[in-house]
Amino acid sequence: MRRFAALIAVIAWVGLAMQFAWAISNPAAQDVDVAERIIRYFSFFTVVGNGIIAIISTAIAFAPSSRFSQRVQHGSILTAAAVYISIVAVVYSLFLRSVVNAQGWHLISDHIVHDIVPVVFVLFWLVYAPKRDVRWLDPLKWLVVPVIYMAYCLARGAIGNWYPYWFADVTKLGYPTALRNAGLVLIAFLIFGFIYAAIAKVLSRTANSVST
Repeated sequence: MRRFAALIAVIAWVGLAMQFAWAISNPAAQDVDVAERIIRYFSFFTVVGNGIIAIISTAIAFAPSSRFSQRVQHGSILTAAAVYISIVAVVYSLFLRSVVNAQGWHLISDHIVHDIVPVVFVLFWLVYAPKRDVRWLDPLKWLVVPVIYMAYCLARGAIGNWYPYWFADVTKLGYPTALRNAGLVLIAFLIFGFIYAAIAKVLSRTANSVST
């Protein structure tokens, strides 16, 4: 378990570091100062999701006995992280991959944070996460992070006139469409949450029946 978590941590931190380096050096953002580039980097849910995975995996791998590590190894928290990173992968593949012109090492880092990290962490969740800890109402609690994120995106856009994702860009779509899109994304989080909760229930029952 710790070795797998260490591998995920390394992959996630490398991907985040590469994305950060690109965000700072991106020639397409020459009219944006460094401070704003850093703020924009941390404004993407891809970074939030991969950051959660990196922190959790690092704690499990390198500080397994710490209070924080014991806390994040709870099945509900690991499942929430799996939901978040799955949404990162799905939304990118469906709505963003075709409009992002990534090349070179930027393309590599895009694959790391949008494809590789989601796959390896979901595998980690399937193998190691304690499924019996997951409750049917947990997906509602897991919405806290995406709701806060969506509120931040809209507030940040209203203040700085910049939105991390085109489907929430109020300046181009208007508030009715942007809010509708944000609502649909939150519904996707909820649906994925219940799917993962159902899988956890099935796997937990299967494990119990095998053990008996």
